[in-house]
Order: sequence, then structure tokens, then C-alpha cells
Amino acid sequence: MGSQGVATVVEGVPERRLTRDELLDIYGRCHGWLHEFNPYVNPDPQAFVSINWSKLVTDRDRVQQFIERHFIAINGRGYFCVLWDSVDNQTKCLPLNK
Repeated sequence: MGSQGVATVVEGVPERRLTRDELLDIYGRCHGWLHEFNPYVNPDPQAFVSINWSKLVTDRDRVQQFIERHFIAINGRGYFCVLWDSVDNQTKCLPLNK
């Protein structure tokens, strides 16, 4: 039992994982939104949106699931972090012990 009175087992969730190549692909598509969604590159912004919107939403959801629960280490000490707690929507960090 941890110092916060919580016992937990942290396990990976395969469907939330992103490979390096998937992250690079998502980054590339986000780059398009940052640098191509303007009248100098795309004279018809609505066409860009209609072509790319659903993939942007999918990418956003996948990245959010990927980072929602994660492990961090600070000075050799591990923490399990939840960015949006399901009860109060707050960020939580739980210190881990071996």
C-alpha cells in the first residue's frame, strides 16, 4: 500500500500505444494544420478542412489516450500520472514503490 493509501498495478494498454512511426505520422499531419492551413499555401481553407478534419480528430484522440496515463521518473523516483482523472477531471501523480 502506497503512502496515499492506494494499492495499484500499472499495466500497459496495447490499444493506447503509439509507435515511433505513428507519432511521426501524426506530427507530420499536425504540421500541415500549422503551416498549410493559411491562404498563402491553401487558397481554399474549407477544402483543406473537409479533407483533413476527421484525421485531425482521430490523431488528437489517439495522442490524448497515449498521454492520458503515463509513467515519469524524477531523480530516480517513479510516478504514475493521470492527466484527466475520471472522477474529478484533475491531474494526479501517484508515487511508485518497488
